[in-house]
Amino acid sequence: AKSKGIEADIVFQPTPNWQAMISYAHNNQEVTKAINTATIGQSTSGHIKDQFSALTKYTFTEGPVNGLSIGLGLQSAGKALQDYAAPGGAARYNPSTFYLETFATYKFKAFGYQQRVQLNIKNITQQDSYVGWYAKSGDTYAMSRYKVPGKLIWNLSYALEF
Repeated sequence: AKSKGIEADIVFQPTPNWQAMISYAHNNQEVTKAINTATIGQSTSGHIKDQFSALTKYTFTEGPVNGLSIGLGLQSAGKALQDYAAPGGAARYNPSTFYLETFATYKFKAFGYQQRVQLNIKNITQQDSYVGWYAKSGDTYAMSRYKVPGKLIWNLSYALEF
């Protein structure tokens, strides 16, 4: 397979307390040599042409919320090639995705030890997942995706450093 593309990451810290990161990737990929010559010129399974993500975090270093950090992140990806099993060897894809998440961390010292409590909330957009294929009534080929409903996921963690 041959792959050409670009990937760029930008990390930006406009103030000592605020950080931001942006990432973009664009990729063109195709099979150039294969035992099955019918696959030459096609992409391989799972190929995503464009992806984008961003993350921002602000840390409070003074006042009553000293030690608190809050952040927001997002990730977007274009449709993902699954296979070439559609009529006439056409491509079948998973749909594009968009995820949004947030977090808050509080670092503090108590009883002589550094401690941290963190809350992560993921899949705020409740992005669905897709697995397998099925044929709709009257269809000859399985062209529709089984959808697994996306759920909001949260995680609360605690750390003690000693």
